[in-house]
Amino acid sequence: MRKSVLPKKVVVILLLITSLVTSGFSQTGKYQYNDSWGKPGLQLNEQRSSDVMLTYSIQDFSIAGKQINGEPMHEIVLSSHLLPNKAGAPNLPGNGYMLAIPNGATARVEITNSRIEIIENVVMEPSPEIPWDTDKSPLRYIQDPSVYTKDAFYPAQPVIVSTPSALRGVNVVRLGITPYQYNPVTKQLKVYRDIKIQVIAEGGDGTYGTERLRSRWWDPILKNSIVNSQVLPEIDYAKQIAAARSSNEYEYLIITPNDTEFVAWADTISRFRNMQGIHTGVVTLGEIGGVNAIALEAYINSIYADWQTPPAAVLLLGDYGTNMNNTIISPIWDNYCVSDNIL
Repeated sequence: MRKSVLPKKVVVILLLITSLVTSGFSQTGKYQYNDSWGKPGLQLNEQRSSDVMLTYSIQDFSIAGKQINGEPMHEIVLSSHLLPNKAGAPNLPGNGYMLAIPNGATARVEITNSRIEIIENVVMEPSPEIPWDTDKSPLRYIQDPSVYTKDAFYPAQPVIVSTPSALRGVNVVRLGITPYQYNPVTKQLKVYRDIKIQVIAEGGDGTYGTERLRSRWWDPILKNSIVNSQVLPEIDYAKQIAAARSSNEYEYLIITPNDTEFVAWADTISRFRNMQGIHTGVVTLGEIGGVNAIALEAYINSIYADWQTPPAAVLLLGDYGTNMNNTIISPIWDNYCVSDNIL
């Protein structure tokens, strides 16, 4: 039987094509570091009066090959880092962490030590545009030319810190860590295997949080959200609840339309919550004196500012509408949806 033999020219072309395709994915695979300075992610090392010492470590990650717009590119897969970067920028995994700082303080950050590995010949995919949930078209990967034509590492800093904001009366900053930097011209990827970080508080009065705003319902959220939550002072919740009961202030407040049927259901919920041990009260739109979003927000802001024990949560009971007898208003966000989260 005669064997079929490909011409040498065809074989050479096939080998060349195979070489080009596989070279585009030559850096793919799993990268492991067995001598990390700490556990994966961010670890709190030391909390001092004016600064916080932290360690961020990577123990393993993967580089995967994929086709983007018909071109071979690379994607970084790092555990627990799921959100894409800014649309059009190199899709480098990053994460944010919340830190408490003293009341009235600001913060700055310094990298005190790090270990870096450089991986050559990486073609990083751009971050896709996050579509609306109604957009069923394929993800769009469009390179931002201001980043991809620049001979510089992106982002400029792997660790940044935000301006302060408040979380239930606690002065907090967000620490942003992107343990990679990418130069799209040289195609070099910097991997920050380990980073020693110092967050320095500047100014402030040395105290943390606002005792009046502390809550037995909010404190578990604070402890889960804030890396150094141990700086928050202990609170006597029993004393706090007793003070609220004696002054007709509520941990849980129900705002209801004026109609007696709605008030009856609000009272039913209130009794159930009180039986659970959650001090609950009911207020009608008539007592508030308005049905529009401005009036509701002004009322909620006033009790949050004035009550010795502000509510941990507010329930708006009723369907959307402007008739205060049987509906309740909520703001419309971006002409798109009704949302009480704007209040």
